[in-house]
Amino acid sequence: AGAMADLLAIEVVGAYGRLSEERGGAASAGPSVEAIGFRVGYQLAERCSKDRPRFGDYLEAIKFLCKDLWTAAFGKQVDNLKTNHKGTFVLHDAKFRWLRAAGAAGGE
Repeated sequence: AGAMADLLAIEVVGAYGRLSEERGGAASAGPSVEAIGFRVGYQLAERCSKDRPRFGDYLEAIKFLCKDLWTAAFGKQVDNLKTNHKGTFVLHDAKFRWLRAAGAAGGE
């Protein structure tokens, strides 16, 4: 199912790019694709969190993101979470499948 979702995402981005070029500019595809990604992510987060109580603080929300939501979206938990203790968090996924091909192409 993961590979199918990846292929669907690639096709959606490509279709919006082609449609935007036909309408006079590829730059207009970016906001449309971003809006689709936002809606899909929002709906996934709602679906994953509908049966749980409200988050007590932002750390509970970050834990939910790293464990439950990441697993629902990518089939595994985040590998590492770092913070500067000022509200900035960095999620690390060593096998993030959407960027794996980019890393392989750059290393050749």
